Amino acid sequence: MKKFLITTMTLIAVTIIAYGQKAPTGNPKDFKVKTCLHSVGYSGAWRGQAVLSIDEFLVKAKELGFDGVMLGAKRPHVSLIDYDDAARQKLRTRIKELGLELVCIAGYNDFTAGVDKSGIPNVEIQAVYIGELARLARDLALIWSEYLPHMKEIGYQGYIAWEMCAELKGGGSVENLDKTAKAFLEYVKQFK
Repeated sequence: MKKFLITTMTLIAVTIIAYGQKAPTGNPKDFKVKTCLHSVGYSGAWRGQAVLSIDEFLVKAKELGFDGVMLGAKRPHVSLIDYDDAARQKLRTRIKELGLELVCIAGYNDFTAGVDKSGIPNVEIQAVYIGELARLARDLALIWSEYLPHMKEIGYQGYIAWEMCAELKGGGSVENLDKTAKAFLEYVKQFK
Protein backbone atom coordinates (compact mmCIF):
# COMPACT_ATOMS: atom_id res chain seq x y z
CA MET A 1 0.00 0.00 0.00
CA LYS A 2 2.86 2.38 0.85
CA LYS A 3 4.47 1.85 -2.57
CA PHE A 4 1.10 2.43 -4.26
CA LEU A 5 0.62 5.74 -2.42
CA ILE A 6 4.16 6.87 -3.20
CA THR A 7 3.69 5.96 -6.87
CA THR A 8 0.36 7.79 -7.01
CA MET A 9 1.74 10.90 -5.34
CA THR A 10 4.73 10.84 -7.71
CA LEU A 11 2.34 10.67 -10.68
CA ILE A 12 0.40 13.65 -9.34
CA ALA A 13 3.65 15.59 -8.82
CA VAL A 14 4.75 14.78 -12.38
CA THR A 15 1.44 16.12 -13.67
CA ILE A 16 1.87 19.34 -11.72
CA ILE A 17 5.44 19.75 -12.98
CA ALA A 18 4.42 18.91 -16.54
CA TYR A 19 1.84 21.66 -16.58
CA GLY A 20 3.99 24.12 -14.65
CA GLN A 21 4.17 27.61 -16.02
CA LYS A 22 7.25 29.42 -17.29
CA ALA A 23 8.80 31.84 -14.86
CA PRO A 24 7.59 35.41 -15.45
CA THR A 25 10.00 37.56 -17.45
CA GLY A 26 8.69 40.84 -16.08
CA ASN A 27 7.80 41.98 -19.58
CA PRO A 28 4.02 42.43 -20.07
CA LYS A 29 4.45 41.63 -23.76
CA ASP A 30 5.42 38.07 -22.78
CA PHE A 31 2.03 37.46 -21.15
CA LYS A 32 0.42 34.44 -22.81
CA VAL A 33 -2.36 32.17 -21.61
CA LYS A 34 -4.52 29.39 -22.93
CA THR A 35 -8.14 28.89 -21.94
CA CYS A 36 -9.73 25.84 -20.39
CA LEU A 37 -13.40 25.07 -19.69
CA HIS A 38 -14.32 22.80 -16.75
CA SER A 39 -17.12 20.32 -17.41
CA VAL A 40 -18.54 20.68 -13.89
CA GLY A 41 -20.19 23.90 -15.07
CA TYR A 42 -22.40 21.82 -17.35
CA SER A 43 -22.93 18.83 -15.04
CA GLY A 44 -26.20 19.79 -13.37
CA ALA A 45 -24.51 19.54 -9.97
CA TRP A 46 -26.39 22.57 -8.69
CA ARG A 47 -30.10 23.34 -8.75
CA GLY A 48 -31.18 24.91 -12.03
CA GLN A 49 -27.88 24.19 -13.76
CA ALA A 50 -27.87 22.90 -17.35
CA VAL A 51 -26.74 19.33 -17.98
CA LEU A 52 -24.76 18.45 -21.10
CA SER A 53 -23.42 15.03 -22.02
CA ILE A 54 -19.65 14.87 -22.21
CA ASP A 55 -19.77 15.04 -26.02
CA GLU A 56 -22.14 18.03 -25.93
CA PHE A 57 -19.77 19.68 -23.46
CA LEU A 58 -16.75 19.10 -25.71
CA VAL A 59 -18.59 20.58 -28.69
CA LYS A 60 -19.66 23.53 -26.50
CA ALA A 61 -16.05 24.16 -25.42
CA LYS A 62 -14.97 24.17 -29.06
CA GLU A 63 -17.86 26.42 -30.16
CA LEU A 64 -17.09 28.90 -27.38
CA GLY A 65 -13.46 29.05 -28.48
CA PHE A 66 -11.69 27.36 -25.56
CA ASP A 67 -8.24 25.83 -26.11
CA GLY A 68 -8.75 22.94 -23.72
CA VAL A 69 -11.02 21.22 -21.26
CA MET A 70 -10.96 20.05 -17.67
CA LEU A 71 -13.11 16.98 -17.19
CA GLY A 72 -14.87 16.07 -13.98
CA ALA A 73 -14.13 12.45 -13.10
CA LYS A 74 -17.64 11.74 -11.84
CA ARG A 75 -21.12 11.32 -13.22
CA PRO A 76 -22.60 12.61 -15.43
CA HIS A 77 -19.27 13.16 -17.17
CA VAL A 78 -16.18 10.94 -16.95
CA SER A 79 -17.07 8.52 -14.17
CA LEU A 80 -14.50 5.81 -13.54
CA ILE A 81 -17.41 3.36 -13.34
CA ASP A 82 -18.71 4.24 -16.80
CA TYR A 83 -15.46 4.64 -18.76
CA ASP A 84 -13.90 1.32 -19.70
CA ASP A 85 -10.93 1.04 -22.08
CA ALA A 86 -13.08 1.42 -25.20
CA ALA A 87 -14.94 4.47 -23.86
CA ARG A 88 -11.64 6.08 -22.84
CA GLN A 89 -10.18 5.59 -26.31
CA LYS A 90 -13.33 7.00 -27.90
CA LEU A 91 -13.16 10.07 -25.63
CA ARG A 92 -9.47 10.56 -26.33
CA THR A 93 -10.16 10.43 -30.07
CA ARG A 94 -13.09 12.85 -29.80
CA ILE A 95 -11.07 15.44 -27.89
CA LYS A 96 -8.38 15.25 -30.56
CA GLU A 97 -10.94 15.44 -33.41
CA LEU A 98 -12.29 18.67 -31.99
CA GLY A 99 -8.80 20.15 -31.74
CA LEU A 100 -9.05 20.52 -27.98
CA GLU A 101 -6.43 19.74 -25.37
CA LEU A 102 -7.21 17.75 -22.25
CA VAL A 103 -5.66 20.00 -19.63
CA CYS A 104 -6.76 18.35 -16.41
CA ILE A 105 -8.95 15.71 -14.84
CA ALA A 106 -10.79 16.87 -11.73
CA GLY A 107 -10.80 14.23 -9.03
CA TYR A 108 -13.11 14.33 -6.06
CA ASN A 109 -11.64 12.67 -3.03
CA ASP A 110 -11.61 13.17 0.73
CA PHE A 111 -9.17 11.16 2.81
CA THR A 112 -11.03 12.19 5.97
CA ALA A 113 -14.43 10.96 4.81
CA GLY A 114 -15.78 8.35 7.17
CA VAL A 115 -13.11 8.72 9.85
CA ASP A 116 -15.88 8.06 12.36
CA LYS A 117 -16.36 4.59 10.82
CA SER A 118 -13.18 2.78 11.85
CA GLY A 119 -14.34 -0.54 10.41
CA ILE A 120 -14.52 0.78 6.85
CA PRO A 121 -11.20 1.14 4.98
CA ASN A 122 -11.94 4.67 3.74
CA VAL A 123 -8.31 5.72 3.32
CA GLU A 124 -7.71 2.66 1.16
CA ILE A 125 -10.86 3.37 -0.84
CA GLN A 126 -9.69 6.94 -1.48
CA ALA A 127 -6.19 5.74 -2.41
CA VAL A 128 -7.61 3.29 -4.95
CA TYR A 129 -9.75 6.09 -6.39
CA ILE A 130 -6.66 8.30 -6.81
CA GLY A 131 -4.86 5.40 -8.50
CA GLU A 132 -7.78 4.93 -10.89
CA LEU A 133 -7.70 8.66 -11.69
CA ALA A 134 -4.04 8.26 -12.59
CA ARG A 135 -4.93 5.37 -14.89
CA LEU A 136 -7.67 7.48 -16.48
CA ALA A 137 -5.16 10.29 -17.07
CA ARG A 138 -2.77 7.80 -18.65
CA ASP A 139 -5.48 6.32 -20.86
CA LEU A 140 -6.59 9.74 -22.03
CA ALA A 141 -2.94 10.62 -22.78
CA LEU A 142 -3.01 13.45 -20.28
CA ILE A 143 0.41 12.92 -18.78
CA TRP A 144 3.07 11.41 -21.04
CA SER A 145 1.86 12.91 -24.29
CA GLU A 146 2.38 16.38 -22.83
CA TYR A 147 5.00 15.85 -20.13
CA LEU A 148 8.24 15.96 -22.09
CA PRO A 149 7.21 18.66 -24.57
CA HIS A 150 6.35 20.92 -21.62
CA MET A 151 9.60 20.09 -19.87
CA LYS A 152 11.44 21.08 -23.04
CA GLU A 153 9.34 24.22 -23.37
CA ILE A 154 10.32 25.43 -19.88
CA GLY A 155 13.98 24.64 -20.49
CA TYR A 156 14.31 21.72 -18.08
CA GLN A 157 17.83 20.31 -17.94
CA GLY A 158 18.28 17.19 -15.89
CA TYR A 159 17.30 13.58 -15.51
CA ILE A 160 14.01 11.93 -16.25
CA ALA A 161 13.36 8.45 -14.97
CA TRP A 162 11.44 5.50 -16.32
CA GLU A 163 10.04 3.42 -13.50
CA MET A 164 7.66 0.50 -13.78
CA CYS A 165 5.12 0.83 -11.00
CA ALA A 166 2.30 -1.33 -12.33
CA GLU A 167 1.67 -4.58 -14.13
CA LEU A 168 2.71 -4.60 -17.76
CA LYS A 169 0.82 -6.02 -20.66
CA GLY A 170 2.89 -9.05 -21.57
CA GLY A 171 4.00 -9.71 -18.00
CA GLY A 172 6.94 -8.75 -15.85
CA SER A 173 9.72 -10.76 -17.46
CA VAL A 174 13.12 -9.14 -17.89
CA GLU A 175 12.58 -9.20 -21.64
CA ASN A 176 9.28 -7.33 -21.38
CA LEU A 177 10.69 -4.84 -18.86
CA ASP A 178 13.60 -4.23 -21.23
CA LYS A 179 11.20 -3.76 -24.13
CA THR A 180 9.25 -1.02 -22.32
CA ALA A 181 12.43 0.68 -21.09
CA LYS A 182 13.76 0.73 -24.67
CA ALA A 183 10.45 2.15 -25.94
CA PHE A 184 10.78 4.96 -23.38
CA LEU A 185 14.33 5.71 -24.52
CA GLU A 186 13.21 5.75 -28.14
CA TYR A 187 10.40 8.17 -27.30
CA VAL A 188 12.76 10.51 -25.42
CA LYS A 189 15.18 10.77 -28.39
CA GLN A 190 12.88 13.30 -30.07
CA PHE A 191 13.50 15.74 -27.21
CA LYS A 192 17.32 15.58 -27.10
